[in-house]
Parts: sequence; C-alpha cells; structure tokens
Amino acid sequence: MSMIDIVTIIVAVISALVGFIGGFGKGLKLFTKGVFGIIISVFVTATFAGLVLKIDRVSVWVADITALAAEKWAFFGTINIGLIAYYVVFFLFVQLLRILVVKVICGIFEADNKVMKAINRVLGLIFVPAVVLTLVLLVFAVFKIVDETQFVQDIAAKIDGTFLGILYENNPIRLYA
Repeated sequence: MSMIDIVTIIVAVISALVGFIGGFGKGLKLFTKGVFGIIISVFVTATFAGLVLKIDRVSVWVADITALAAEKWAFFGTINIGLIAYYVVFFLFVQLLRILVVKVICGIFEADNKVMKAINRVLGLIFVPAVVLTLVLLVFAVFKIVDETQFVQDIAAKIDGTFLGILYENNPIRLYA
C-alpha cells in the first residue's frame, strides 16, 4: 500500500467523520452555498433553460420582449435582450428555488428529535464522502481534457497503481466528447 493510498483512506475517514458529526443538513448547506451553490444553479440553468424555452408561450414572450426593446433602441434587438433577460430570470429563479429546497430539507433533517438526529448523522456519514469523491472525479475529468500537459502527466504518473490511479483511468465522468 503506497503513501497515496494511505492519505486517500485518511481523507475518506476524516470526511466520513465530518459528515457524521455535522450531519446531512450541515453538509448539504456547506456544499450548496457560496460558489458551489452558484455552480449548481448555473448547471441547472444551462441544463433546463433551453428545454423551457422550447415551450411556445415562453419563446413568444422572449421574442416579444426583444421586439419591444428593439423598438426603444435598435441595439437591444441585435443582442437579443429578451433571451438575455430570460436566462437571467431563469437563473435567479433557480437560485431562489435552490435556497428554498435546501432550507426545507435541512429543516426536516435537523429536526430536534432522536430519530431525525440519527438519520441526519447517518446520511451525513454517506453524503460528505460522496461529495468529496464527486469533486475528485470532476477534477480528474478536467485533467483528462488537458492530459497532454506536463502537470497532469506528472500527477498521473504519481498516482499510477493506486486507488486514485484506478479512479483516474476509470472515471465515469466525461467532460469531453
């Protein structure tokens, strides 16, 4: 067992303990606020805003806003201000929805009774290491995109034959075609 494997096990155990001590509610708050929260909202917006835009009423609304704005100033028609406004409003809606859903879920899991406290801790024990693993897999997926660089080649050589090396080679997350 290499030193990298030992460090990997230590990080996994520490993240599991942090998850158990903090619970699912606090772990969810930690990973859905700040920059992570914005990244989640951008991802959801990029994933679903195009689908919603295909609804006839929504696409007509966007076109009407662009036409109305272009009447006031032609520049707004060239930049398609209605589409920009649509994506901004969609993003803000997703942000508010994310905050509301996290508050509700955290409120449920952080309820002051013994059963919910136990469930909260057990789910935290699972959730925090799962998020850490997902972040590692995302970093590895980015590394695969730039795997010709010396930096990534050095890291790949150092983790070769370790658990992280196996994860790197068999990463289920693919950010490229």
